[in-house]
Amino acid sequence: MIFEKSIGAIVFRKEGDKIFYLLLHYPGKRSRSGYGGYFSFVKGHQERGETYTETMVRELKEETGFENVEIIPGFIEKEEYFFRDIYQNKKNPPLIKKQVVYFLVNSREKKVRVSFEHDDYKWSPYKEALKLLGFNNDKRILEKANRYLNKIDDIN
Repeated sequence: MIFEKSIGAIVFRKEGDKIFYLLLHYPGKRSRSGYGGYFSFVKGHQERGETYTETMVRELKEETGFENVEIIPGFIEKEEYFFRDIYQNKKNPPLIKKQVVYFLVNSREKKVRVSFEHDDYKWSPYKEALKLLGFNNDKRILEKANRYLNKIDDIN
């Protein structure tokens, strides 16, 4: 089994009293039913020698172009899951255990410059973001982030 670690960010911005969450669209392979793909959060592999925060800041810049952000203290969420990587070996894909550590990040920027890894993005209010997310783990993490933001009131 292979172990992978990624670091990510639940990115949000406020407009008045409304909170919008950034979702990136990860394109899928073409199938008979059309184009696949899914919406999720900013995330990427931690490089050797990087701290969690350094990885998150690098991935955020690479995937969105954002540099002007504020990490919200007190929120860190982890998820673990298993998958088989058919891109490494279609006939006998290796089993991978993946851990992703998420931070909560307030963006001062609105315009997203998506990387080559993505083909679209959306700034969505909470309920819409929940509907757009394709994975239950992502929905659970967004629910926790939204509850956390609603408990603190010093976000600009």
